[in-house]
Amino acid sequence: MDVADFLNELRNQGIELRLAGDDRLVCDAPRSLLTAEVCAAIRDHKEDILSFLKPVGSGAWSSLVTIQAQGSRPPFFCIHGVGGNVLNYSVFTRYLGPDQPVYGLQSIGLDGLAPPLTDVVAMATNYIRNIRTVQPRGPYYLGGGSMGGVVAFEMARQLKAEGEEIGLLVLLDTIGSHIVRTGTMPAVKALGWRGRLARVCQGNPWAVVKAKAIHSWTRSRRFRACRDCLRHNRPIPVEDRFWFIEQANYTAMYSYAHPKYDGEITLVRGGVTEDGSYLSDPLRGWTGLADEIRVHAIVGEHETLIEQPELGEVLAKCLHEAMR
Repeated sequence: MDVADFLNELRNQGIELRLAGDDRLVCDAPRSLLTAEVCAAIRDHKEDILSFLKPVGSGAWSSLVTIQAQGSRPPFFCIHGVGGNVLNYSVFTRYLGPDQPVYGLQSIGLDGLAPPLTDVVAMATNYIRNIRTVQPRGPYYLGGGSMGGVVAFEMARQLKAEGEEIGLLVLLDTIGSHIVRTGTMPAVKALGWRGRLARVCQGNPWAVVKAKAIHSWTRSRRFRACRDCLRHNRPIPVEDRFWFIEQANYTAMYSYAHPKYDGEITLVRGGVTEDGSYLSDPLRGWTGLADEIRVHAIVGEHETLIEQPELGEVLAKCLHEAMR
């Protein structure tokens, strides 16, 4: 059985498996999707799935996850998005072929025992240490979807400052600083929050105030609960763990300064909108942040771009040209 294909098939059905500890699988899915056949398939292949999801190396928990180890080409390293997980990158193997090693970098804290990082520079430094256990010297081939592209960008900057060569830096619908710094992304996020409030509260101002207060109280309570677990060396419960990591990643992304990169960026993006949001910029906010920006526009929305076959085909072509 090809574990990557099996997990991706589950993910397409709305079923996502995550690793909790060394030998426990956590399933994120509505109960209605977990039919007897699906549960039996997961149970029968549990050991293979655990081996696939476990970070590379032994001993201390690592961010480096093997997606495809075999192959004679230099490895391609994919950095996690805001959710912290890298399972969605398993779809790349069907387009990159059996000769292309692929590794993912997942967020610290997915084990529920370590505090997640809240700084892109620190993430990049840590992930560079991880990838050097597989590939000590460049050229390095880096990429990431959405927030993952920001971390890959900083990794490329740090590696070049150390004299390493970057073979490819590919950003998959990643948003740059001209949007993050001007506050457009938080504003869009706030608009979405206000829109949901308006629909739920049906224009009742007191209901809006109450909903905001409940949201703020719930958020503070979850933060305290997660920090208490870390303080007392208890695993953060799964239902709070991924939310906690997501909040840390948003903090890191919004506070990153985006200095200029002395090299080339390859931006693979989805469609351009006309609503004034962060998707309305054809360069996604990366203007002036690199010596050259190559853009590949494909069909697809930001949230589902990784799964688009066209993205896999473009990525395979970019890697082939860069390694040639």
